[in-house]
Amino acid sequence: MKPYAGRKLNRLPQEFDDESVIKREINNFRQARARRVVENAFGILTTKWRIFRRPIVTNHGTITKIVYAAYLLHDFMQMQDFSVPAASRYCPPEYTDSDTSKGMWRNEGFGDHLQSTGRIGSNNPSRSAIDNRDQIASYFVSPLG
Repeated sequence: MKPYAGRKLNRLPQEFDDESVIKREINNFRQARARRVVENAFGILTTKWRIFRRPIVTNHGTITKIVYAAYLLHDFMQMQDFSVPAASRYCPPEYTDSDTSKGMWRNEGFGDHLQSTGRIGSNNPSRSAIDNRDQIASYFVSPLG
């Protein structure tokens, strides 16, 4: 999902005078956090499990089983004894991205496993995509979001 355009990032909500700007900034912030989580998940999987470094050529059912197995193995490896030194763990504390730094998984030499798609068409979102983004942004500023 494409974030809202604009250069008013990193401002406190009380600095905004327009409620729609607040909604857009909160949406962009939460979308960026979600993207970081997803990038960490895929980055760690491709770094730790070689099968994800190239296209998987098999049927859909087998691909689903491979992905489930990788996630189960990942979760199992994460449940290590914390008496093990941090540097020896499956995913040391500095392994994932944080607010201030990139994760170590990005430096393991496998960062080129995903190919860029480049421009696809005009890169203009459809009206329904814009409506979906607006609905999600409204949810983020609601008491539930």
